[in-house]
Amino acid sequence: MADHKRRLFEAKQAGDFTAIIEVLLSLRVNSLQISPELRKNLVYEIIRNDIFFLTSIAKNQHLIDLLQASQGHPQLQHAILSLISVIVSALKGVEYLLMNDQMILVALLQMFQGMDHSSDGSVAHRFLVAILQKMSIKADTIPAMVDLNTIETVISLVKRSLHKETHIFSLDFSTALLANILHAKTTLAYFVRPENSA
Repeated sequence: MADHKRRLFEAKQAGDFTAIIEVLLSLRVNSLQISPELRKNLVYEIIRNDIFFLTSIAKNQHLIDLLQASQGHPQLQHAILSLISVIVSALKGVEYLLMNDQMILVALLQMFQGMDHSSDGSVAHRFLVAILQKMSIKADTIPAMVDLNTIETVISLVKRSLHKETHIFSLDFSTALLANILHAKTTLAYFVRPENSA
């Protein structure tokens, strides 16, 4: 794990996207090759080794840089989201990404907002929706989700799915995300806004 972390850091410093993707996918593949019961242990090992340098002086910046760089690079986006989806499969993984503040969540929400409608149900879209749904189990993530129009984004996705085929995974996880948001007491403020109360 320490070797993966070192290689990831060096590849990022060099701006070598191919090497970054290789490291991220290697970690993802390792997670898929072990039994589901042991996968949580791998997540804990990723956290213990701080693969995204969240405990460093830079805090969230390393991961946010990768997320931003991935916007115009589909292979990198796939690789980074696939690994994050493994990490958030455990509650400690969600807590790891939120350990400093909610800026990583905000970066993920902005990515969700910015996805072109043609990507509905794509592999990256499915990873992202699942990540957000898993992060929404933490009640303190809900205000940011509401503020960044996640309710409207999910409703828009469901409406579009009535007119075009969208992968059922995206619909299942996005509606589960919506349910978690609507279930939170803090969401009441959304419904009493004048523009939403009609």
